[in-house]
Amino acid sequence: MVGLVDTGVNVDAPQLAGYAIDQEVAHASGEHGTLVLSVLLGVAEDRTALPPQDVEVVSIDVGREATADDLAAGIESALDADVDVVSISMGCRRGSAALEAAVERADALGTPIVAAAGNVRFLAPDYPARYASVIGIGAVDADGQPWSESASEGVDATALGVDVHAMDAHGEPRTVSGTSFATALATHALVLDLT
Repeated sequence: MVGLVDTGVNVDAPQLAGYAIDQEVAHASGEHGTLVLSVLLGVAEDRTALPPQDVEVVSIDVGREATADDLAAGIESALDADVDVVSISMGCRRGSAALEAAVERADALGTPIVAAAGNVRFLAPDYPARYASVIGIGAVDADGQPWSESASEGVDATALGVDVHAMDAHGEPRTVSGTSFATALATHALVLDLT
């Protein structure tokens, strides 16, 4: 089970048909989560799609401008749902005691958190990616070269984050770039290993 801490998703998007998605809110606060989930599930291009019968998603909407405490609450909700991995394609420049505590709880439970390092150029990664127990993901291009907008120092791993194929809330194809989508691809690979 994947815990997606983001802007929520459009559960009626055609590319998500067949997937079990648990989401409290009826309407997502933004489209970002749907784009991210299309990449994470592998349904946006000829990638190995995660089988609907093997993957459940707990979607936690923390809003488009999530604070550290919002992200902490999202992680806590995901852990309460007993997810196998938490994927966070967003972050903030400052941490908080609540966020650190949520990350420590995930670490104690053995639940990996995969988080975007941030589109912050040469700055240190965003939180929660900056915490030692979180897998912070930077973005590279198709040639494996670091993306110019990605955090690069202090990242734990990189994945394709430039011109990634995604699908929007209406099932239309989009080409997107950012550490958000690198994180989705990294989570995709992790879930494949877990299933």
